[in-house]
Amino acid sequence: MGQARRIIAVAAALGAIAVAAAPAYAVKTKETGKFTGTGSPRAKAEGEQEFSFKPFKITCEKAKGKGEAEVSATELSLSVKYSGCKAEAKLGKVDITEVSAKFKAPVALTYSAAGKISIAEPIEISIGGAVKCKLTVESVTEVGKATYETKEETTENLKKFPTGIQDKLLITNGLRKLSYTREGGLCAYLTSEGKGSYTGALLAEVKNGNLGYESAS
Repeated sequence: MGQARRIIAVAAALGAIAVAAAPAYAVKTKETGKFTGTGSPRAKAEGEQEFSFKPFKITCEKAKGKGEAEVSATELSLSVKYSGCKAEAKLGKVDITEVSAKFKAPVALTYSAAGKISIAEPIEISIGGAVKCKLTVESVTEVGKATYETKEETTENLKKFPTGIQDKLLITNGLRKLSYTREGGLCAYLTSEGKGSYTGALLAEVKNGNLGYESAS
């Protein structure tokens, strides 16, 4: 019995040594960057804005965004009005080009510093001409992908910017798998649901101030 107790004691001691010698591993967390700047943002289109809702492709020449709140380090919100929009599609052997497309209301976009995009309210788009369809895109939370880049632009407002340079924020949108429904007109002959996408760049700024993005170090 004494021998057995000694064996158990030795085993316990060796176990304690092994635990003490085990290296400690730190839990790694994914760091994100942050928005820099203060004030209410505004934005405009930087090139064409493209929405794809098969078989329709909608291209907008203009976009004008207005800040819904002050910029914070983690979040930036814009209410974006898209205009100058045209739709095209191929339905069977028929090519549809240059028909009007109108957004019923501005699109409420929220960007997180981690690169996620949220759409606060459903989006309604009317396609005119011979098509006469209505597309409704569902609101979504924390999906898609956005990339950010600080752009330095020259300015003549030397009182606010003594160096002659103002920082602005280039936002590149990459929304995918947007759930939508379609109804009316020629859309009555198509499936009622689908998945769409939105790509396009917006250039955001704050009045009389700098707006940028700092990536995680």
